[in-house]
Amino acid sequence: MLHKHDGLNTYSSNRLLAHVDVKGPIYLKADYELIGSIDRLFVAAIDKNTKKCVFVRDLDINSTSFEKKVLLGDQCSVDLFLNFKSKDKVWIDIGSFGIVENGIERSLIEVKEGEKKAIKSSFSESLPLKPEIKDQKKKVVSRHSVESGKIYKYTCQSILKSHKKIMFEGFDDDGNRILRRSVESQKSYKTIFQTSSGVKEFVVKVDDEVDLDLVVDEVTVIGESFKPVEPLPFEGVVACMATYPARRHIFLDSINTIIKQVDRLYVYLNNYDEVPEEILVHDYSDKIEYILDPSSRLRASAKFSWLSSVNCNVITIDDDILYPSDYVEKLLACSKRYSDNAVIGVHGSIFKEYVKDASKCRESVFNFQNELNKDTEVHMLGSGTTLFPASVLKHIDTELLLNHPLANDELLAINMRNESISMVALCRDNEWMVGHPDMDYGIFEEKQLNGGIKSEVSTIVSKHNPWPKISDLEMLK
Repeated sequence: MLHKHDGLNTYSSNRLLAHVDVKGPIYLKADYELIGSIDRLFVAAIDKNTKKCVFVRDLDINSTSFEKKVLLGDQCSVDLFLNFKSKDKVWIDIGSFGIVENGIERSLIEVKEGEKKAIKSSFSESLPLKPEIKDQKKKVVSRHSVESGKIYKYTCQSILKSHKKIMFEGFDDDGNRILRRSVESQKSYKTIFQTSSGVKEFVVKVDDEVDLDLVVDEVTVIGESFKPVEPLPFEGVVACMATYPARRHIFLDSINTIIKQVDRLYVYLNNYDEVPEEILVHDYSDKIEYILDPSSRLRASAKFSWLSSVNCNVITIDDDILYPSDYVEKLLACSKRYSDNAVIGVHGSIFKEYVKDASKCRESVFNFQNELNKDTEVHMLGSGTTLFPASVLKHIDTELLLNHPLANDELLAINMRNESISMVALCRDNEWMVGHPDMDYGIFEEKQLNGGIKSEVSTIVSKHNPWPKISDLEMLK
């Protein structure tokens, strides 16, 4: 069974594997092959009745087999999903996937009979190398006719004389290596590869010193090659949010105020063991992508996770703010006023020239709920009210922000100052944007109550003293 993750503008995606009734303890088992670079791959079970996640089990991306124990109580009907986390395009070919329950194994996918057959081809040193393949230290094991622009499965088994393990390599007729696989004697292997345009032949080769008695191999087409995913337009807009279980009573209200204004919404689910039902059944669930991270320590900084993987306008939002219906429209308009070369936001601060205490040494604070009668350049913007134009994204040190989850506003301010990128608080009416009425405690309060955190943040800001005077905003236009 072949599954594809498109990557590029879709970091996280799900593929339905099976519907099954389960009761623990059970074991999940699978054999699979991957092509492409992937950060995380896991199986998640969603209860079909409650829509809650029952369990999550990671697959080893460096292996070809998987077996994990699952402890369940009462029987439940679940949908098993395969979840991809990657910025790139990825294929996974699952040869078998099943459940072992009370010692009895149940297969949950069918392998086509044609995929089990092998074609025997004896090794012959007399097969000539094509002139364009100029590797004289390799010898040909077999040749196969292929079509261009296809995904193929290569199945092989070998009997070796002088080695316990060898490296099989596959080349197209332009001499490009498109497959590389370590193979042990008398074991069966399968690998998937893709062909480029204009290719007609697939050649399998090994090191010249290797002796083989027999190679049993087959090449089977299993799908079309990767098709380019239509990226979001450069002028498109995505919103990025981080949330955690203590905000579950309010985060959906924030989502509902922004979801219609953006092309896509990314949600980082810190410390959740399951995807909230509110997201799974949301009217705009087709717009929502999420990362489920049960052990996350990223806190609010997790909303920066996507900044290096998109190429359009990015809005970072908080889970405790209610956004006005013209929020995106006004931020984009403000960005245009400064030629899309500045970071635009609502909640802004101007530091005094010398900072000892990051919260007290502020010359001005423009609270996001208050009126601001003109666009104003600031040293720091609150990252829950911020627009990053596409042209600015390449200047953001995402790794730095993710490594300091309680100082991301301050570090972002320093990052933009070092890159000579201005930060602008846009003009707006009083209470154009408001906080959620049920939210009364956040990271700001946590910093003030925790002396260690407050001291760390102040040290980070004070290391960059003196802070420059705010320039004439007209110079930005």
